[in-house]
Amino acid sequence: MFDILLGITYAAAVAMSLYTAVWLFLKADKNRITGAFIACQLLIVVWCVPQLFLGIVRTQMGLYLAYAVSYVGICLIGPAWLTFALLYGRRRIPRWGAALLWALPLFHYAMLLTNGAHRLFYARFAVGDVAYGPVFYLHVVFTYACVVAGMAAVAGNFRRRKVRALHIGLILASVAVPLLFNLLHISGAVRTGFDLTPPAFSVSCLLMLLAVYRYDFLNVNPMAFRQILAELPEAVVVY
Repeated sequence: MFDILLGITYAAAVAMSLYTAVWLFLKADKNRITGAFIACQLLIVVWCVPQLFLGIVRTQMGLYLAYAVSYVGICLIGPAWLTFALLYGRRRIPRWGAALLWALPLFHYAMLLTNGAHRLFYARFAVGDVAYGPVFYLHVVFTYACVVAGMAAVAGNFRRRKVRALHIGLILASVAVPLLFNLLHISGAVRTGFDLTPPAFSVSCLLMLLAVYRYDFLNVNPMAFRQILAELPEAVVVY
């Protein structure tokens, strides 16, 4: 019964993330900011889908394949979120910074794929017995740093635009909830035997949809006011 409930919870996280991505694609402004946020939602789906099958995996190879697919989303979600946050905050990142931002998670993922040769990502990797290695903790620190930096960039943009505190809190809470649950799982503070993060994404998506619907989050016009006036074909009088 517990495995069934857990599967339903994971499936709900996948459904909510897909719904959010499709809803934003259809309703939000078509720009790089929206595209970057939709990419984050799709990475959540990639993260969560393999988790649906962990309860029925009985071989080490099956476990390895599930982790290999899931970690595509896990390794890339941090830089994807930070990229979205910088775009949303109208902040530019130098080319070397962007290259480093994506090179590190790709290195972490390569270490996962080759873990059998060095045991640096997972010290032990077997069904029912997974122990973390030093590269895993480097990946966690890097991902958390990306998420926190992204939250700071979004909050800074809100402050400049004088957005209400409730709006700011809602957006940041949608990011902080999965981060908190992931920290509880990795640290062992809550011992459940399964990853707490995917179920937390259901709550995150609900908060994000509320922000989009109630506060017009991502309803951003990328054109400056003077540019709009310059491109009008006829004269305009503003009264």
